[in-house]
Amino acid sequence: MANIEINELPPAASLDGTELIAIDKNTGPGYVTQQTSINSLSSLGVTQPYVVAQVTVGLPNSRRLAGAAGQINVSDGGPGADISIGLATNGVVAGTYGDGTHVSRVTIDATGRVTAASQVVITNQGDVVGPASSVAGDIPIFSNTTGKLLSDSGKALPAGAIVGTTDTQTLTNKSIDAGQLTGTVAYARLPVGTGVNTVAAGDDSRIVNALNKNNNLSDVSNPSSARTNIGAAASGVNFDITSLTGLTTALSISQGGTGTTTSTGTGSVVLSVSPALTGIPTVPTASVGTNTTQAASTAFVLAQASSTTPVMDGTGAVGVSTRFARADHVHPSDTSRLAAANNLSDVANPAAAAANIGAITTSAVNTFTAAQAWSEGTAIASAATLVLGNGGNFFHVTGTAIITAISGTPSPVTLAFDDAATLTNNANIILPGGADIITAAGDVAVFVFEGSGVWRCVSYTRAVAPPPIVTPWVSYTPTFNGIGTATNVKCRSRRVGANLEVEVAFATGTVTGTTFDMTMGFNGVNGSVVCDTFWNGFRPVVGVGAIQVAGAISIYVLGLGGSNLVNLSFAASGRDGLTPVAGSVLGTGNPIILRFSTPIDGWN
Repeated sequence: MANIEINELPPAASLDGTELIAIDKNTGPGYVTQQTSINSLSSLGVTQPYVVAQVTVGLPNSRRLAGAAGQINVSDGGPGADISIGLATNGVVAGTYGDGTHVSRVTIDATGRVTAASQVVITNQGDVVGPASSVAGDIPIFSNTTGKLLSDSGKALPAGAIVGTTDTQTLTNKSIDAGQLTGTVAYARLPVGTGVNTVAAGDDSRIVNALNKNNNLSDVSNPSSARTNIGAAASGVNFDITSLTGLTTALSISQGGTGTTTSTGTGSVVLSVSPALTGIPTVPTASVGTNTTQAASTAFVLAQASSTTPVMDGTGAVGVSTRFARADHVHPSDTSRLAAANNLSDVANPAAAAANIGAITTSAVNTFTAAQAWSEGTAIASAATLVLGNGGNFFHVTGTAIITAISGTPSPVTLAFDDAATLTNNANIILPGGADIITAAGDVAVFVFEGSGVWRCVSYTRAVAPPPIVTPWVSYTPTFNGIGTATNVKCRSRRVGANLEVEVAFATGTVTGTTFDMTMGFNGVNGSVVCDTFWNGFRPVVGVGAIQVAGAISIYVLGLGGSNLVNLSFAASGRDGLTPVAGSVLGTGNPIILRFSTPIDGWN
């Protein structure tokens, strides 16, 4: 519900509509209070008149247009737009209430607004229903003393049509109590005679079409219909008797009833198919082993249980005994048998058992006495996880996908590559030289399984000589000895074939008498490679460099087989070019640039 305040501009502003009005924006309501000229604000650099807006609670002449809650909605459309006023929705559903069978019900508040509307079904249509009479069948009457519409009259309502006090009514098949008759009552008389519609006085046998009591129903015109009408059955054959009820004493067998005779009596009992016996019927107990159609008692069944110990071992046989085993019978233990739960740990001679089933024990050596045929399985498509088949130990690999893992059981396994796939050196696949291999058609690799998902390539044969491997330059941070803390260090390396190429520039710190050396690194990892062990005990010259040292002719980089370090040496008067120099020879604060290429162990 919006409250809209309409303020008027005070006449004191004296605006003529030509001024440029600049309003200082403040929070809260505001209105124009005065006009200030350019002269009064020249110190502020203002070149046009403006009007200052000040914050106030409201104007003396302001008017507030507010809507009553739940009755009238007032909304502001914004600057320059209309103010809309409308009735608020009060939840009453629009429609017509009341019809031929309903009456409308409405709720109106103090403002005359309908706040609720519904309709009620009109009941009590048709006959007027009065109060219940104190006596069943009494006639209710109208009362003008108690204010009730109907009241108890205490008059019994006769059966049939109601007879008025002045008119004549014809009663059909109605009985009239003589005590209720008053005045003169007209009645009909039957003539005496022997014809139709006459009566013989004092002799009912002469009534036409009536039965004579002395004939004992022999004069019934249709005995069969009469039996049906009174629910009687014909004598003799009992085909129309379906049941007998109300007998105080059951019919005996001799009377045609059901029952049995005693074992010493006469007669026979015919039982229906699968009769349902109740109670605890008994039968004679047959001897143990009886095999006839005689009924078996519970005593006979229990007597059939075996009383001998179950057979422990022997040749399988059906058996001929009619005795059965008890539910809790226990077979004796056979110590000559192996227990399934022991998983062959109870074998008397494990070595002999292994030999008998052709198994290899953990301590035995499997000696191949014949040629071993490695079958070729179905070709495998290269994928991130290369799934080996079970059809052999040799597979062709197709496709160019990158392979990062191997899954399967045949080990060792030989793979022949048909396309340029990529074998990735990682924790799951260990490759020669620790580097990725891009396969070529005809390349062959042999892998063995080391467990835990790890496969090692123990042989890789290329179909043609591969081009040298050249990796991108990658920076790494070397470690220096003999020159203190080096500054302005820039270093990078890459692989070219079997060699590591390194470019490095640095400035020496506070030098010492320790032999200068620097670590090699590859693929961003410091100290991760070593010089080819072929040069163990030797320091071959692997590169050159420059240093700003007076009298130096040239500087050499020396490698050391089996080590990840390189040294420096000078070729100057009286100095061996293959002897590493101490850091003190390089001097403090001198810039040095080196470039060298050294063979790396395992990259051949």
